[in-house]
Amino acid sequence: MDTLRRVFYMTVASLAIWFCVGMVDVATSSSGATNAAAVLAFLCTMSIWLVWGLAQIDQLHMGGSQSSEQEKAKRSPADNGDARVALLLSLLDDDERQALKQRLVDDLGADGEAVPLADLLAEQEENSRQSGV
Repeated sequence: MDTLRRVFYMTVASLAIWFCVGMVDVATSSSGATNAAAVLAFLCTMSIWLVWGLAQIDQLHMGGSQSSEQEKAKRSPADNGDARVALLLSLLDDDERQALKQRLVDDLGADGEAVPLADLLAEQEENSRQSGV
């Protein structure tokens, strides 16, 4: 339906261009001006239809690659990572899961620093109590 609408608008545009050529012929009564307007109208009409044709060809080529890109997106590494984690968790027993969970909590608690943030905050509160602030 979109293609039919575009063809309709391009046909209307082409008719408007050639109507302007007729207006130039009536207004000037000069064959030189009419010929120049006709050449210009031909180039404009040709460019309109040529651009549309090339866009249609490009859309056909892109349509084929879009489906392959969607297929690739279905098989993205992120999905594989989630599947791997799920498989790993299914292979672990409860004790191993708890040990892994505790290790992750300990790693996150340190924020990658040598001293955990909680220890620094506790030390800061103790210093502020001692100084009376």
